[in-house]
Amino acid sequence: MITESDGRRPKNNYDVVIIGAGPAGSTAAYILASNGFKVLIVDKSAFPRDKLCGGLLTLKSIQLLEEIFSTTLDMLRSSQLITFQSWSYKVGNSTGASVNRRLNYPFHFVRRKDYDQYWLNMARAAGAEFKAGEAVVTLDPLRNQATTDKGQQYFGKVILGADGALSRIRHLLSVKGFIETDWKSGLAATLEVHVPSHRFTGLLHHPAIYFGKLEV
Repeated sequence: MITESDGRRPKNNYDVVIIGAGPAGSTAAYILASNGFKVLIVDKSAFPRDKLCGGLLTLKSIQLLEEIFSTTLDMLRSSQLITFQSWSYKVGNSTGASVNRRLNYPFHFVRRKDYDQYWLNMARAAGAEFKAGEAVVTLDPLRNQATTDKGQQYFGKVILGADGALSRIRHLLSVKGFIETDWKSGLAATLEVHVPSHRFTGLLHHPAIYFGKLEV
């Protein structure tokens, strides 16, 4: 590891380099930057960008946002992040059996494109830097160095992987033997379709999850 005291402090040196600018990465960056750390966020995508999954906020999620960002549900609504809420849900299986339940606290829905951009803006406002459109391709844990497909090298006292289920950072650490074998089991394909309500009779106004299997 190259330290500041040896007179060879590399360029692009940070206290923390965070790979991934989604809610997890942006939240970590916001907390660290707000406490005076020099933080860089690197993401392979340009923001705002569309993202599947994770668009439903539970009571626990709302409470965390209120605690960390000193925000309120009304503030999230006024920022047009909350697009819909539901007081009930349905769970079914392939046999046709189902269970409907009502919640004590509603689910709140967001569009990830707007939601992720909002928290990234908060992190940047707190002082975090952001590099968009750069994918990390190599990682040298012994030198605390991440190299991107743009040929840029970033150094951090800590390199934090917040790059999702198919984490490139986890894979690179696995290849180098720093962690257990890369995890890829249990993953599934995801499809998001937007259907205008006037074109779909019987449209559900609450989340529904159906368990089953697809035979090809």
